[in-house]
Amino acid sequence: MNIYDLRDILSYIGEGLFPNKIKDSKVDNGQPFPEAHGAYWNTPKTWDKILEYLERMF
Repeated sequence: MNIYDLRDILSYIGEGLFPNKIKDSKVDNGQPFPEAHGAYWNTPKTWDKILEYLERMF
């Protein structure tokens, strides 16, 4: 699982680099860089994506 924000220049889309190994999920933290890089944990959409991923796993 890879969560990224287009405003976070340190994040990336990994599916192309690791085919069939990573599932990319885009979120919008609503923050500019560099704040976007640390804003994932305060973004409800991040937690929604994590929950969706865990539900698929189990």
